[in-house]
Amino acid sequence: MLARKIIYSLLLFIDVIGVGVALMSGNSVFCIVMGVITLGLYFKSYPVLFKADVEERERKRELRRQEMIKRDAARH
Repeated sequence: MLARKIIYSLLLFIDVIGVGVALMSGNSVFCIVMGVITLGLYFKSYPVLFKADVEERERKRELRRQEMIKRDAARH
């Protein structure tokens, strides 16, 4: 898992540099290509790099949902 995090972090770093170069060069085709690569990398790397954050957010969301259900039940 650590190796995947390192690889995705490196790919994201390279992607940021590529997007910067694409924007500075003004080449529309290169900008579109980098945009597609960025989206693909985002969807592939986000669950790996931020898994703990996603799980914590889901846990908090579920707790809030349970609290709201209890509060609504107490009102009626």
